[in-house]
Amino acid sequence: MLSGMGWMHALRAKKGGGGGTDVTPDAIGWETYVEDVNPETSHKQVKGINTSINIFWQQVFNDGGLIQYSKNSGSFTTLAENTNLSVSNNDTIAWKFVGDNPGYAAEINVKNASDSNAALGTIQFVEASGGGP
Repeated sequence: MLSGMGWMHALRAKKGGGGGTDVTPDAIGWETYVEDVNPETSHKQVKGINTSINIFWQQVFNDGGLIQYSKNSGSFTTLAENTNLSVSNNDTIAWKFVGDNPGYAAEINVKNASDSNAALGTIQFVEASGGGP
């Protein structure tokens, strides 16, 4: 039986706490499908890390358009495929697709470069300003 603070240290060691670097965020939960004029996800908070991490997106397909991000409710900015974006604990991130034509679509995988390219989510966008595919 552990006494005093011994139980807390044992719990931290079991969870992986105790001062190590944690680069694996909790589930972020971006929408998996968004359809709109210049569709965008809602801002979701990155939690559960104790150091900055780099995230990036990879294209599954893209009919023609740009992928943009917004950090901490800032302006949307174009981010090229496979380009790292540094995020810290409690930052919020949203993604947006700016399609070239109505009906265009894109699908991206968001990955964590700081955690062996672990998947953080897949998002499908459909530009719906004038009918769909």
